Amino acid sequence: MPLALTSVLTLGVNPLVAFFLGRSRMPLESLAVMPVVNGLIFAFNTAGLTFQEVAITLYSQGRNGYQALRRFAGGLALIISGLVALMAFTPLLDFWLQRVAGLSSALSQFARLPVALIVLLPAITVITCFQRALLVVVRTTRAITWSTGVEVGGIAGVLFALTQWGNWVGAVAAVTAMVVGRLGALVYLLPRTARALALSPPGHS
Repeated sequence: MPLALTSVLTLGVNPLVAFFLGRSRMPLESLAVMPVVNGLIFAFNTAGLTFQEVAITLYSQGRNGYQALRRFAGGLALIISGLVALMAFTPLLDFWLQRVAGLSSALSQFARLPVALIVLLPAITVITCFQRALLVVVRTTRAITWSTGVEVGGIAGVLFALTQWGNWVGAVAAVTAMVVGRLGALVYLLPRTARALALSPPGHS
């Protein structure tokens, strides 16, 4: 049930973001570029989400692989965020936005800042998925649900504050809220993961 509820909460993020985009500054431009930005987020977050399933399988077979999994997670986080940075801060971004995604030159310029803001998001996702994998193995899944609630609540709160009080451009506010929400989930899981490792330390199968 906790894991099923996690999926339900996650599915509610996109309608929530769309709701606030329509009530933000420059709503039409934001609604036009966010599918492209979300596509980039999905493409680079996929590695982290896939790693979660791999980590669950390998870690559940024996805790001796914990250190190797942790090193791999760190390397994967650096590589994926490095690739996003390579795209966000080089001419590759214009090629992707205009030639591949089909945005106009004006919308391409509009999307540059939101894309730059997602650089850290894939790395945060990898670390969060690693935390969740460990909690699944030790059967402490309720914390995963609460972390998802923290993430969704953080996204909603930051979006509301930035669009309604801060008058931020919608797309910039949305990406900022996603990063803050995901980071909040990571921070929430830190003590829970440490407690789970203390109760079931690496090397104990």
